[in-house]
Amino acid sequence: MQQAFDFDDLEVYADHLQAEGDPRGELVSLDLQPQPTDRAWWIHRRKAAEAWLGSAHPFAKLVQHGFIHELRDGATPRALLDGPLGDVVRGYTTWGHARVLDSIRQLAARPRPWLVRLAIAYWSKRRLSNADRDALIAATPNLEELVLVGDPLFAAFPHSNVRKLVIEDRTLPQVAGFRGLPTRRAVDGMGLHPDVAVTVVQVPTGRAGPLLTRDMFSELQAAVQATPDVRSLAAHAARFPEPMPALLARYAASGLLELEGPVVRVAQVNQRNGPWLGLGPPARSFVVEGGGQRVAIRAARNHIELLTARRDQYHVTEAARDAIAAYARQVYATSLRTLIGTALATAMWNLLELRGMTGDDLGNVTGWAEIEQLATLLVNASSATVTWD
Repeated sequence: MQQAFDFDDLEVYADHLQAEGDPRGELVSLDLQPQPTDRAWWIHRRKAAEAWLGSAHPFAKLVQHGFIHELRDGATPRALLDGPLGDVVRGYTTWGHARVLDSIRQLAARPRPWLVRLAIAYWSKRRLSNADRDALIAATPNLEELVLVGDPLFAAFPHSNVRKLVIEDRTLPQVAGFRGLPTRRAVDGMGLHPDVAVTVVQVPTGRAGPLLTRDMFSELQAAVQATPDVRSLAAHAARFPEPMPALLARYAASGLLELEGPVVRVAQVNQRNGPWLGLGPPARSFVVEGGGQRVAIRAARNHIELLTARRDQYHVTEAARDAIAAYARQVYATSLRTLIGTALATAMWNLLELRGMTGDDLGNVTGWAEIEQLATLLVNASSATVTWD
């Protein structure tokens, strides 16, 4: 399975796991033959997930065929990497500013034998230490594809098994081997295998990946409506700029798609103006603390105006719209004291991901950085306290 991951082989793998009494095998078998309109199938799947994951079974929605084909950092709690699901991640994307270093260190903290794809989009001059980099290499012995966007975490990455490097054109000059040489020789100093295939891509500033156009989503939407099984959707992969698991995870994080195990659905979203909230609070600031993190929102009015403007600009779910509206009302009244923010964190990640899919809205970098920091805190903390300055 690690040498040649194949859906046909998954059937044999499921039989092998079940013969050993591993409940994950039953989940693999069920996911290979999804029946999204059959209530009994969903009940059976939930029971298999509970037998495997225990209290973590709600996260089985991220699992397809016994694996997480792509985990996207941000909208999911980091603690997920520390549990049984962290052992079966095949692709991992982390992007942003401050949280990337911590996410990579957590990824490197234990063996990830199934990880074959790692994508890092990073915008900061802080580098990963050589010790942390070496721990990451040791934890991912079967890594095949490395994607680097923005500022590299490391100048060199001497991983002997990586055979595909996807690198942004502005990232390439910052790696160790670049000396203005032809692309294939330019990464020699990174310590990668001499046969590594290098693809140079263009990504808009501050974006976590390639642009995704309306036409692309319309095409994917049609494919999902025709066949909601992720196994069948793999046949469309060549038409998109990212691998299908990564593409589905990205759209799910934006709120445009919903993933429920092997079943994909198009989410119900809309684009309309929200309620008028008045002129808002004075130019006050507040601090949110929780889970050992601290985020300062320096201008409450600007913060809320950015959130509500993008809520009305982008296509978001009703749940996301309601969460932002409720948050805005509390901030505008300066009555916010405590945040229990699962719904709000999801809404913020929807906006961050939607912004990252297009080439517009490049302004207000500080405001977006605050939203990213707050969303990260809320997704990893059960509650947070708010203090007004």
